[in-house]
Amino acid sequence: MHAILIIEDEPEIRELLAYNISKKGWQPLQAENANEGLILLEQHPVELVLLDLMLPGLKGVDFLRILRSQEEHNLIRVMVLSALSEEERIVEALKIGADDYVTKPFSIEVLLARMGSLLSRGRGKAEHLLSLGKLRLDLKNHSLEVEGKPIKLTLKEFELLTRFMQQPGQALKRDDLLDQIWDYDAEVQTRTLDAHIASLRRKLGREGQRIQSRPKVGYGLDLN
Repeated sequence: MHAILIIEDEPEIRELLAYNISKKGWQPLQAENANEGLILLEQHPVELVLLDLMLPGLKGVDFLRILRSQEEHNLIRVMVLSALSEEERIVEALKIGADDYVTKPFSIEVLLARMGSLLSRGRGKAEHLLSLGKLRLDLKNHSLEVEGKPIKLTLKEFELLTRFMQQPGQALKRDDLLDQIWDYDAEVQTRTLDAHIASLRRKLGREGQRIQSRPKVGYGLDLN
């Protein structure tokens, strides 16, 4: 499920966007200012930000500069939604790093289509980088950082965490995990999975609390 962060100080517009994003089967996250948006970015694996420019406090262009200066967030797509239609404003936002710019008022159907295009296009390198909360998983370099510190995992632990972070919020069946990671060898018991989960939780520290047991199903990675 795509997570979409809406940073908009007008409640009516924010709720309209959230409603239609939910109808598409995507996950809307709402922030009424840029500072709230930065907090939500640390808590959720956001793929696209809908950003108003005229925000109270930290302005939209300043939020965009911060986002593009952070390596862990630099690959998130950003679509500006603004009543500012002057050419210089649009050019400035695109130069700073916006992926698209839509002026208000807008057609919700056209907006959703442009969002879908951005989500399918991506920003190149994002596919091998997974993040959630304080977890940063690099599939290419086979590395993990928790709260900015490198954490060493065994191969099986890394494969487990990869499955969880590729499907955050979803319940993953025990049998599927055993089949995908251990090829479901007859000698592999479910307690082997439980032991690896326990070890992974310890290594992740506070972030390990995200790995939740799903009764009669298996395990899942909590988004909150």
